[in-house]
Amino acid sequence: MKFFMPFLILMTSFLFFSCAIDEESPIENSRGIAYPDIHLENATYKVSRGDNSPIFVQGEIIEIYKEINKTYIHNASFVQYNRNKEIILEGTFGEGEINTQTNDLELQNSVSFTIYPDELTIEGMSITYNSDLFVVKGKENEVITLSNKKGDILKGKGFQGNIEKKIFEFSELEEGVLNYD
Repeated sequence: MKFFMPFLILMTSFLFFSCAIDEESPIENSRGIAYPDIHLENATYKVSRGDNSPIFVQGEIIEIYKEINKTYIHNASFVQYNRNKEIILEGTFGEGEINTQTNDLELQNSVSFTIYPDELTIEGMSITYNSDLFVVKGKENEVITLSNKKGDILKGKGFQGNIEKKIFEFSELEEGVLNYD
């Protein structure tokens, strides 16, 4: 009887003082949805649409929201390999948003990536990537730096380019150094 009475009190208190999530009225965050469908920490996310060269993103925090077709990644590095397992693209960013239907990327907070084998590096505060067109863009008013292993450096605003064709342009060039052999 001594054991039964405390057990009954404990069970009754759980019944009256338990917590529950009210799914009828979730608290919305900045993305418009209360909770991600999947939340991962220190994980790898594969960006691919069935091609042979997916991008592997290693993120500190990865949140997948199926309802809005977005994945958000914080403090990440990424790498892409060709069919011969050679690195063709690698880089880092502070925050990223991936459209899971198109695989378009919006990267921000100190974005830096290098395209191989030319070792062409692109750096800026924010960069978008259109996966269908292979087009990278910087914001019109932000400075993007383009450099290579030969020591060429270009800095400017209104940056855009095609990473597959390696054709890049600025609407406003701020400074640059080109080395001629």
